[in-house]
Amino acid sequence: MDAHIYTIIGICSYVAILIYIGWRTGRAQNHEGFVIGNRNIGIFATAASLSVGWRDIALMTFWISFSYSNGFALTLFLPAFFILMCAMSILLPKFRTIAEERNYVTPGQMIGDYIGNKSRIIYALLIMFVGVMFGAAQLFVMGNILSATIGVSSGWTISLTAVIVCFYLLRGGYASVILTDIIQFFVVLCLLLIPIFIHASHDNITNWQSIGSLGWSEAIALCIMPFMLDTSNSNMWQRIYSARDERTVRLALPLAGLFFCILTFSLIYIGITLQDILPNVPTSELFTLIFTAQAFPPIFLSLILVVVFAMGMSTLDTWVYLFSSTMMRDFIRTSTKTSKDRYVRQTRFITSFMLLLVTFVALSYDNLVTVLMGMLSVYGVATPVFIVIIFSLLPKNLLNDIVLSLITVFSFCLFIYMQLTGQIQTFAQTLIPTGAGFILTGIWVVTYKVKLHFQD
Repeated sequence: MDAHIYTIIGICSYVAILIYIGWRTGRAQNHEGFVIGNRNIGIFATAASLSVGWRDIALMTFWISFSYSNGFALTLFLPAFFILMCAMSILLPKFRTIAEERNYVTPGQMIGDYIGNKSRIIYALLIMFVGVMFGAAQLFVMGNILSATIGVSSGWTISLTAVIVCFYLLRGGYASVILTDIIQFFVVLCLLLIPIFIHASHDNITNWQSIGSLGWSEAIALCIMPFMLDTSNSNMWQRIYSARDERTVRLALPLAGLFFCILTFSLIYIGITLQDILPNVPTSELFTLIFTAQAFPPIFLSLILVVVFAMGMSTLDTWVYLFSSTMMRDFIRTSTKTSKDRYVRQTRFITSFMLLLVTFVALSYDNLVTVLMGMLSVYGVATPVFIVIIFSLLPKNLLNDIVLSLITVFSFCLFIYMQLTGQIQTFAQTLIPTGAGFILTGIWVVTYKVKLHFQD
């Protein structure tokens, strides 16, 4: 059977399941379910949703292409990420209880409570910016791969994907995000079947020396990157708020970290395997050539395409919902006590607007690698604020709110400058804006505590 037929059957079946879940969830759930899943999401559902939310299709192309060129170099990121999740499972469960007591839906609300409203607004603007950029990256990759594979214009495939996500989000809200993430998790697990279809040569798969191929500065950057970027992961915080209880958070975070490492290592394996199958290919063209070079069995290509679709849809719906909830709770300040009909109407309008915006941005992309390196850089700009909250380093007052807001704005402006001048090319460079924020925040914390000491 032709690969196109396998692909169409697989993707249509998958999309039908997503639409049904959105329709069924929208009929069955109450108001709290639409907003934050009734704060009753279990261990496996939380872990699965987190792991597929982190493993998006845009970064999938990056991991495969980078591993094609540099072997096992990116594996340094994985143990550091798992250690971070284990640490977070100790430090963060208390925020699940606090979230229920204070009715948090977005991380911005927590920042407002612990730091102040200026920091809350800055963070909300930042996360909405990142959400649009990351969401557009998912649409860009999915649209172009489907276009190259089934011969349809990328504009049509990008728009169609946005419409599908729009439908099941408008119907089901947050609960449908979690349920579809679970389905997408099992689809993404199909990556573990890759070795059945393609095999890496012994020399490439045992070339562990490639771990240090990037040099010591890049190796250090990969090891500290999870701590500097993912502590402020808005999707992680929202999953903490929706978890059933503190025990769920304590167990789900390490499990999600384990799932992430397993799924990501499968991407590294694919990249290394392609060194033999598609030698001497420009990395910018590698991912498209997987589907157009006719070097793989049709069933393998259709499997990868469905996985690609699942990864992209999972990340896209997560960012769309986060954008909508951030707009609702941090700008419009709509309460969850608002009538369900009114809350749902407002959310649906914002969701539709966000998907239109994401589609427009996706159609304007041309260099995905540059965009992704930039997004990694800006992702951690707010991390110092979360460190202040987690470790209670500063009390809430107007002065601290203003200073931390200014530090976040400075880090973001530094990112914009570096991005526009083409200075974000390496992993070490992606950490410079966040690193500057950490240094300035550390100086301020010490200054503030010394000031209090002498006042006493």
